[in-house]
Amino acid sequence: MQYLKNSLRNGVTLWLIAIHLVFILSSCGQIFSPSPERTEAFGPQTPITEGQPSPASGDAIPETEPLLKPLPPMDDNPSEAAPEQIQPLPSPTVPATSEEQAPPAPPPPPPPADTATALPPPPTATATALPPPPTVAQQQSPIYVRPSPLDESFTQAMRSDFVGDIAAYGDQMPRYDLQYRIFPDQAFLEGKVTIEFPNRTGIPLQNVVLRLYPNFPQDAFGNGGNTRMDVTAVRVAGQEVVNSLIAQDTALMVPFSVPLQPGEWTLLELDFNATFISWEDGNWPLPSYYPMLAVFDQNEGTWRTDVTDFVDHVFAESALYSAEVTVPTGLTLLASGTTINTVPQADGTTTHTLRTGPVREFAMVVGNFESVQRQGGDTGDVLVTVYKVVGSDLDIGQVADVAATSIANYDRRFGRYPYNELEAYVFRGGYRGGWEYPGMFMLSCETHIDAGRRYVTAHEVAHQWWYNVIGNDIYRHPWLDEALAQYSGIIYAEDVAGADVAASDWEREVMQRYRPALQEGDYPIGLAIYQYPNFNVYFHTVYGKGPIFLLELRNQLGDDVFFRALQLYYEKHRYQVSQPHFVQEAFEEASGRDLQELFQLWVYGS
Repeated sequence: MQYLKNSLRNGVTLWLIAIHLVFILSSCGQIFSPSPERTEAFGPQTPITEGQPSPASGDAIPETEPLLKPLPPMDDNPSEAAPEQIQPLPSPTVPATSEEQAPPAPPPPPPPADTATALPPPPTATATALPPPPTVAQQQSPIYVRPSPLDESFTQAMRSDFVGDIAAYGDQMPRYDLQYRIFPDQAFLEGKVTIEFPNRTGIPLQNVVLRLYPNFPQDAFGNGGNTRMDVTAVRVAGQEVVNSLIAQDTALMVPFSVPLQPGEWTLLELDFNATFISWEDGNWPLPSYYPMLAVFDQNEGTWRTDVTDFVDHVFAESALYSAEVTVPTGLTLLASGTTINTVPQADGTTTHTLRTGPVREFAMVVGNFESVQRQGGDTGDVLVTVYKVVGSDLDIGQVADVAATSIANYDRRFGRYPYNELEAYVFRGGYRGGWEYPGMFMLSCETHIDAGRRYVTAHEVAHQWWYNVIGNDIYRHPWLDEALAQYSGIIYAEDVAGADVAASDWEREVMQRYRPALQEGDYPIGLAIYQYPNFNVYFHTVYGKGPIFLLELRNQLGDDVFFRALQLYYEKHRYQVSQPHFVQEAFEEASGRDLQELFQLWVYGS
C-alpha cells in the first residue's frame, strides 16, 4: 500500500491513469464501500462451570434402594469364540496413552380406563424450517469454506413423505463424513471425521468445541471411565491447528485463526483413535465414537461442556451423517441410518457405506449377530431389524413385533417417524433397561422377554420422537424426553395391548416410582439433573411424576386436545432443540387455555 502511495505522489502518468479509472468506474455506476468491521471478541468462549452441586461432586445413590442395577463387569475374554471365517484386520499402531421445594402436587389421578377413543389423524408431514442463519458478510474470512452441494443419497434414509426434509433442513445444519477402521480383536479403532460446520450462533466465533464422549468418567453405576479417545491431528480449512483438551478431557477446544463470522461455514478435519470394550455377549457397542460438535449456548455465549456421572451424556444438535465403516468380513454392523453399499475388500475386511437423515448423533454396534425383521409404521414402510448374538435363546421376534407396532401407533398419535429404518440390539445382561440412539436402540434382558421388556421397547422406540427428532438439553431439561417417552409407553399399552395391560404397566413403571418421589421431597419435574439430590430422586421424579403430569394434562384437556397438542409440538419443532415453554405453548395453542398455573405447579416449581 505504501509503495502505491509513493508512486501516485511521484508519477504524473499514474495520476492520470488513476483519474481515468475513477472516471470509467464512476460512469459504470460502481459503488465502493468499506468491508464490515469485525468484532475481535464476543463474549466468553470458555466451558461452562455449573453453579449447582451435581452427583459428580460426591452425592451417592442410596444403597438401600438399588432400583437400577449396574451392568456386570465386562468380560474381556468372552466364552463364545469368533467363527473361523472372520479375518482380523491388519494391526494398527496403538499410541501410548498418557431449593426451594415446589408446593405439593395434587394426588395422582387414576390411570385411564379403557380408552377406545378414535385416534386423531396425524398432521401432514411438512417441512418447518429451522431459524435461518444470519446473512453472510460480503467479504468472507480466510477460514470460510463454501459448503458442498447436498448429496441426494441422504434421501435414501428417509420415508417418502420426508425426502424433502433433506433439502429443507440440510443446508442449515452441520454435515459429518466419518471414516472408520475397526479392529475388534484389539478393541481399537482408527477414524477420521470431516465436518462442514456453519456458524449459526449469530456472533463471530473465536473457536469451536467438540465432545469426546468415550472419555467421560465412570458413571453413578460404575460403568465407563475405561475407554479413551485421542485426537491426533486437527485441520481448519486445510490448515493444521494446535488444540487443547478441556472439561476433564471430554472436550477439545479448536481455535480459529480469525473469527468465523455469522452465517459462514468452515471445514474441520480430525484424525482420531479410540479404545473400546466388548459387552458380556462378546459384541462391541460404539455409541458416539467420534469427535462431536458441542452445543453453543446462545444465552451464555459459550460452548456447553457439561461433565456428569449420570448415565446420559450426549447433548447435540441435528446433523447429516455419511459414514464408511470397515470391519472384519463375517461381522455384522448395525448403525444409525441406512446402509447404501457394502464392498468386500481384498484384505479380509468389508466396508459399509451409510447415510442418515437429520439425527442427533451416529451410533453403531459391531458383532456376530443373527436377526429378525418386521415391517413397521402406519403404512408398513419402515423396516425394523432386531439383532442378537448368534446362538442366543432370546426371543427377539417379540421385540421386533412391539417395535413395529409402536412405530405404527406413534405415527398416528404423535406424527410420522421420518426415517425408513429402525434397528435394535438385544442382549442378556443384569441391567433391566435400554439405551436410545437415532434410528436404533439397545435392550438388556436378565433372562427372557417379559412384560417389562415389552414396555421398555415401547419406551425406547418413543425416544425416536422425544430425543432424536425433537432434541432437548438432557442436562437441564431431562423431562422433555424421558417423561414423554415414559408416558408414550403407557399410551402404546392402552392402544395396542388393552386396558388391563396398561393398568399393570402403569403400576409397575409409573406408580412404583411416583410414590418414592413424594417421600423424597416431591420436586418439580423440570429441574436440571444437578438440582436433584441424587440419581434416585431424579429418576423417581422424572420417570414417575412426569407421566402423572402428562396424564393430568390429558384428563383436564381431553384426548382430542391432548394428542393434537403433541402433534403440533412434534411438527413445529422437529430436528430442533426443544425448551420447556415449547411444550406449554403447544398445549395452550391446542386448548385455547392459559396453562401457566398448571405448568408452574408440576414443571417449574416455585
